[in-house]
Amino acid sequence: MSKFKSFVHRTKDSINVKFGKAERTIDEDYEVLARKFETIATAATNYNKHVQQFIENFHSMSTTMTFLAEDMSDLYKNSDDQYNRQLSDKVMEVATDCEVSAVRPFQDQITDTVVIPLNDFIAKFEPCRQLCKQRATKLQEYDYYKTKVKKLMEKPNKDPMKLPNNKTKMNQHKDELDLIQTQSMEKFTEIIQEQPIVFGPVAQKTINALLNYSSKLTSSFNRLQEYSVETVAVTRTATDYAPVSLKPLPTQQTTTSFVKPSATVVVPPKYDCDWFYLNSALAQEGPITFAQLASKFKTMELNDSSYVFGGDLSDWKPISEMPDLKRYLN
Repeated sequence: MSKFKSFVHRTKDSINVKFGKAERTIDEDYEVLARKFETIATAATNYNKHVQQFIENFHSMSTTMTFLAEDMSDLYKNSDDQYNRQLSDKVMEVATDCEVSAVRPFQDQITDTVVIPLNDFIAKFEPCRQLCKQRATKLQEYDYYKTKVKKLMEKPNKDPMKLPNNKTKMNQHKDELDLIQTQSMEKFTEIIQEQPIVFGPVAQKTINALLNYSSKLTSSFNRLQEYSVETVAVTRTATDYAPVSLKPLPTQQTTTSFVKPSATVVVPPKYDCDWFYLNSALAQEGPITFAQLASKFKTMELNDSSYVFGGDLSDWKPISEMPDLKRYLN
């Protein structure tokens, strides 16, 4: 049968089923397995996505702590308040320690013991879904000829070969349908049986990684205990705080002379200025030109999560939040 005729038959059959003019073949055993498969597939995909959000959020936490330490340093850098200068240094030290000893080990542990096994499991879903689509197509073709045979048996056609020809086509589609359905149910059963084998260890490894992260994070945060409210309340009063001297963000100098961009980097006027960025150790680097910034992005020294400052920005921002900037960096 040509693809066009097959498409016409399926469309006609869908319309007839919709308006109650044709029966749709339903296999309860298949439907039960298909529903179980879809439940597992959805849960596994969501679990994989959500567990990776832990990594993103934990990185954001340590990065935000770094910014907080820089804010505190800016507030007290030029003052006589040695206590708060020490506090800002301690917060920066703890933020770095959180990233190095808690966040990155968590990321490595989750990736090796959770994300990779789940990715291998999830890779088996697409072949199953392709079989489901093939079965749905073949089922419509079979139902089309089944309905046609039923009508010819109730009201014979003038052509005596009409009924046997349609029966032959119906049986042919039935055999093909049975083959695809058997393959689908075997795949469903395999995934359903594998689900506890995969998810049991994955759930345990997730909890282990979270507990390790919590323990290391607590150990890092305990270094701030001496600066807690209870300790400070005893030793300091409002009159102890020295006047504040604010430090602005890094000074930008817009290039006034025309600089011919390289062949691969187009520099819009609004980005033709000094740029600053945070390196992998969360230390401030710069100033550099936009071309140098683009070069670091292309060599993956910087990525979407890297924080930069320059141009018309009023604060540090990750590159991922600035699609226009990212477009020119590429």
